Amino acid sequence: VSTTGFGIQPPLPEDWKKVILVFNGRYQVYRYNDQNQLNFHIYTGGVTGGYQVDDLLTVLTGHSYNIYYNEESYDHFFDETDHYISVNRAIPIADDLAAFAGSQIQYRNTNPARFSRMEYDLFGGIRYALDEKWIAQIYGRVEYQDYLASSLSTRNDWNLQPVLSLTYYFNEWVSARITGHYTYNNSSINVLDYQNFESGGGITFTAQF
Repeated sequence: VSTTGFGIQPPLPEDWKKVILVFNGRYQVYRYNDQNQLNFHIYTGGVTGGYQVDDLLTVLTGHSYNIYYNEESYDHFFDETDHYISVNRAIPIADDLAAFAGSQIQYRNTNPARFSRMEYDLFGGIRYALDEKWIAQIYGRVEYQDYLASSLSTRNDWNLQPVLSLTYYFNEWVSARITGHYTYNNSSINVLDYQNFESGGGITFTAQF
């Protein structure tokens, strides 16, 4: 899996300093070692808005559109629109240590419609500054998925995902990150149970105009 993305945060009036507005886009490529006919691309565009209630509490809402194409034929085979609202709380513990927690509700509307669902999340984690350059983070999420299409009306999944990440900040403009996460999915339809582990890395560039 490879991902390229961007986010644009336009300047806002001083009176709106607590308002959050970000336009974002992403391009992802999924390739399989021995099943090339299954390779696909995802194009995503969206917007995130929110409000910084105080220094520790943030409310966010996001909306995005995802379109899927087969890599070989370039046939368009899947669409998804996402809409969510979340509440996030930072919990300072020490100068170099902080916890965070929150909850999120998300609606995924898909075409084909049989994968449309509601998702209810609880998440939290700990962020530790090893020094001025290195940041380690442990994150966990529990998600309940309620599938809405009549053909899958009996499907409900519990999805658990712990994540470990380590980030190095070269300066205020460039950082590099390595991550590893495990996913466990327990579905009311037994054949849809699964477990997997993924690891990867990335580089983030920030520019201010």
